[in-house]
Amino acid sequence: MDANAYFDSMYFELNFLKTKISDVIYAVENNPRAAKLIPQLPRLQYLAGHLSKRIDQLGSECPAEWCPARGDMEMQQNVA
Repeated sequence: MDANAYFDSMYFELNFLKTKISDVIYAVENNPRAAKLIPQLPRLQYLAGHLSKRIDQLGSECPAEWCPARGDMEMQQNVA
């Protein structure tokens, strides 16, 4: 896979994950029956913030300069 394809794939995957996490946060905040999940919201909000930072990083750096971060992302994918 070339760098541009990998860059695009990671960008869309991170955006998808961020959207799903944001949907869960919204659902918990707006559902009275989900009160027992409220203590978990800070963790989800932190994760959404972390994803936002990574998305911003991917969007602001060109794929040629992104190679070191690419290795980190590949290692994280292999662990998951």
